[in-house]
Amino acid sequence: MIRTVMPPARAAIRAAARWARGAGVVLTVAAVRALLAPQVAWADPIEVNPSWESAPWQGTVERLLNVTAQTAFACCAFSLLAGGAAMGLGKIVGSYQAGHRGLQLMVGGGGGALVVASTASILSWLIGPGEATA
Repeated sequence: MIRTVMPPARAAIRAAARWARGAGVVLTVAAVRALLAPQVAWADPIEVNPSWESAPWQGTVERLLNVTAQTAFACCAFSLLAGGAAMGLGKIVGSYQAGHRGLQLMVGGGGGALVVASTASILSWLIGPGEATA
């Protein structure tokens, strides 16, 4: 059996690598302990109350939302009217496809109007009491 002897430089490199792995674990544990240790607060506590009460552009945003809601209501009303006309015309002519498309338009318009009408109440519920008016 032939036994090979490792050169001293290679043995030193392997020993240094083993030491570095052990030191890395120790440094990692020390860093985690330092991060998780309770810290002393040096600054005064900061209190934040997010609100749009005094925003300079609040009126513009409200006007934009009002116009968008009114436009959505108009589109929903048009969808209901067009859907009713298509459904009625489809029944008179005997076209199942036109009647079905009219029903889809009516359901979509009614659902859209329901969503637009309930959006302010849903936002008030999500934001919290006293933050938005329904």
